[in-house]
Amino acid sequence: MAFNLFNDKKKNLKYFAIFFAFLILVIFLVNFTFGFLQNKIVSVINSGKFENYLLHRLDHYLEKAGQGELSQQEIDKYSIIVDKVYKKYKPVIENLKKNN
Repeated sequence: MAFNLFNDKKKNLKYFAIFFAFLILVIFLVNFTFGFLQNKIVSVINSGKFENYLLHRLDHYLEKAGQGELSQQEIDKYSIIVDKVYKKYKPVIENLKKNN
């Protein structure tokens, strides 16, 4: 009986060691995968192709925004936004006018 209890402890220790090793392996793989994905995302963001893509999307958006008429609600909305931008950069605009 005592011998059987010792084997059970050994068996449980073996299962615990296997579980612990598996857990370490999973943590390592998850960490490695996230690091790899992060490096890929950063390399894509820093690439020239991505910059060109953004410029083409911006051109497309501006072209689309330039077509058609604005409703009064859109005029009011954009007027508020442009007014905020103008107030924020007014010193810069005045400085440019003085220097030119």
